[in-house]
Amino acid sequence: MQLFPAIAVLVTAAPVVALTVSFVLVLLAATLVYAVALTMIAWLLWCFRGIDTLVVYSDSPNWHGYVIP
Repeated sequence: MQLFPAIAVLVTAAPVVALTVSFVLVLLAATLVYAVALTMIAWLLWCFRGIDTLVVYSDSPNWHGYVIP
């Protein structure tokens, strides 16, 4: 009779684990597609115009020693 609770836990947990793993894989795939698409858009828009670097910086006085505007 002690085998029944273990089987019940496995039967209950298996769909939850399968859905969680599927959800995480879909999120990872979407993140990869987003990153590749963003990289390709930036490359296509900037590299063909001769822009090699994008600098984004704060106008804070703490950063003025590191970034030359």
